[in-house]
Amino acid sequence: MKTVADEALGFAERMPEAPCAIEDGRIVSYADLVSEAQALAGALARLGVREGEVISFQLPTLAALLEHCVAAGLAKQKAPERLEIVADLPRTASGKVRKDLLRKEIAAKIAAEGK
Repeated sequence: MKTVADEALGFAERMPEAPCAIEDGRIVSYADLVSEAQALAGALARLGVREGEVISFQLPTLAALLEHCVAAGLAKQKAPERLEIVADLPRTASGKVRKDLLRKEIAAKIAAEGK
């Protein structure tokens, strides 16, 4: 199973200057992302965190994410209504994400919560 880090490293190798994200109006390339992640990993290692140890980060709230999306120019109707963390993405034999299965899984979860 590929991790997010594996995917980012792959993109950084194949197309390092491709845009990965926009942060405070600055376009972050995959090379930038990997560089910043490696700097963070180094800082954590200097604090005594070892590979495989569990750490946590406080992520922005959904409201903060929505505010950022709208400020970045995303149409309000395209902004996420909900965040779901999934362990693995369903994929086709060629590796494409099966969005239809993801939508069904999330719809089933929402329906189960409503009962």
